[in-house]
Amino acid sequence: MPGSKSSEFRSWMRFGACVLACVAARPVLAEPWRFGVLGDTQWPDTVRVAVIGKTGDTLKAADGTDSTTILDGDSLSGYRNPHMVPAYFLRQIHQRFRDHGVRFVMAVGDLSDWPSLESMRARATWTQELYDAGIGFFPVRGNHDEGPVAAAEFVRVFPQTKNGTMGATPADAFLWTDSQNIHPVLTRPHRAPFAIGESFSSPSCAKGRSYAFRDQGATFVLLDQFMGTISEGVKTCPMSTQIPWMDSVLSARPVGSPAFLVVHKPVIGATHADNLFGDTPASDTTSTAKFFEVLNRNGVRLVFAGHDHQFQHSIVEEPGARGLRLQQAILPGASYKFYPPLKIDEQHNLPAFGKRREMPLAQELGSVGYTVVELDGDRVEIANWAAPSGIQMGELLQAPDLT
Repeated sequence: MPGSKSSEFRSWMRFGACVLACVAARPVLAEPWRFGVLGDTQWPDTVRVAVIGKTGDTLKAADGTDSTTILDGDSLSGYRNPHMVPAYFLRQIHQRFRDHGVRFVMAVGDLSDWPSLESMRARATWTQELYDAGIGFFPVRGNHDEGPVAAAEFVRVFPQTKNGTMGATPADAFLWTDSQNIHPVLTRPHRAPFAIGESFSSPSCAKGRSYAFRDQGATFVLLDQFMGTISEGVKTCPMSTQIPWMDSVLSARPVGSPAFLVVHKPVIGATHADNLFGDTPASDTTSTAKFFEVLNRNGVRLVFAGHDHQFQHSIVEEPGARGLRLQQAILPGASYKFYPPLKIDEQHNLPAFGKRREMPLAQELGSVGYTVVELDGDRVEIANWAAPSGIQMGELLQAPDLT
């Protein structure tokens, strides 16, 4: 990873004004600035591995099949990935974000592999590396962060989703060592809390989980589609409910200023049929069409997403006949598992709508990485940095160095 973009692969090159985000006529800032975007960050609790004999061959079970055993997933990487959080990957990527000089990082969800209190707290603990470098962190939940317990803990350990205050992790949320207490990596004291962003707001059904803010002349909207807290009735906040709030945020921003949207599940997936609006691309077409209309009317060109564990940059189209389009960037993240691509158009969109709804522009399988966005006047440059995992599909057993 250091010094190159996927063996000199630069996925998005440079784009002019209003290609990825509407930036025409926005106020020109004195200096260019950058923010990062990070995909899913997960590590397994347990893994099934083959049992190898003294000769190096896989031992056979009584029925003639390969013999396997279940091991602690963290142990295979030397206990460097506590509570299903890929801390070993994160440490390397956090250093890269520091090298890039990003102002903040947005995470597209699946902050760990399981929605436990320990996993959410471990993820918040490792984020302290960013806070100590003066870098902000704006996360959104994924389906692996689902449930009322994780929802409540999310808004507790990441208070910045309501007010932009960084480094205010509650003292009882810190897990300072890894899962076996043998690799302490974070020490106190830490940088004092600081604030990034302004004009924070949330829809009434997902306070602090879905949220929007402004910073450096740009607007950012992060959407949570998952189960809420017990006090919220353990209900989801569907997109049909959130779109009016999103519209109000985007339409109230300064004319011509850039805006970016962050979700976990894509509008149209690459390796999963489930998406931002339901189980298939044919789910809730009314909200889907309204989503495209609101973003197009407000000049938002790009949606960042995760969930699929691969890099895919596409142009996606609404289900209706108006032909409204968006650019979508599915990000690879720092996970242990990699999925095979699916033919979503053939399986779902052609039968349901009689047309293809996705035009892929770039794809990369089996990579671990992150994205950096630079804004400078009317220029928006988006670069995907990635290192090969060594496999294109399947699961990693050990966390490699990202070199």
